[in-house]
Amino acid sequence: MTTNSGAVIVVRRVREGMRDILRAHRVLVDGQVVGKVKRGQVLTVAVAPGPHRVRLAIDWCSSPELEVTVPDGGTAAFVCAPGGSPLDRGAAGPQRRGRYIVLEADTNTDTGARA
Repeated sequence: MTTNSGAVIVVRRVREGMRDILRAHRVLVDGQVVGKVKRGQVLTVAVAPGPHRVRLAIDWCSSPELEVTVPDGGTAAFVCAPGGSPLDRGAAGPQRRGRYIVLEADTNTDTGARA
């Protein structure tokens, strides 16, 4: 997935929350695993300019898939966190499988990018 272009996708995982504290989330771009991100980490992935689908997964649970178009020389930044409340029973149940991880555009100015 890594290319020589200037297009980049950045995924930041928040430090908050106890769920999956010692586990890494797989980062998928266009259905391919491009890396992993642990609690408090940032993953930067070079991609070809154009449309991409981004999703995070752990075991059989995941985030919703988001679509983004990254221009040449541009950056699309995302932030992820545990989905739901830590008190949710069955947080990984079949009805929540695609919402176990929250994934959204990162508006944090530290990354200097928007999805």
